[in-house]
Amino acid sequence: MVPKPTKRILKGYIIMEIRKKILETSIKHFESHIEKHRLNIEVILANPLAIHDHTDIMTAIELELAHIAEYDDKLEVLKKYFAF
Repeated sequence: MVPKPTKRILKGYIIMEIRKKILETSIKHFESHIEKHRLNIEVILANPLAIHDHTDIMTAIELELAHIAEYDDKLEVLKKYFAF
């Protein structure tokens, strides 16, 4: 006969499932921000007139790259220290 799961076991399982969902959602969140800023760069490169101040295209690209680097760093830290 298999013992009935205790409340403690069920609580631990639920906490692990919530942890897993939070990590999965965080990964998707960071990846979507990376893709958003990558697409912004593609738009700037395809249509430089999309920048209101036409002389500041390089700064706009650098700003988008900084955002990508920030989210990429967060993604790597999450994967390295909180892998599941």
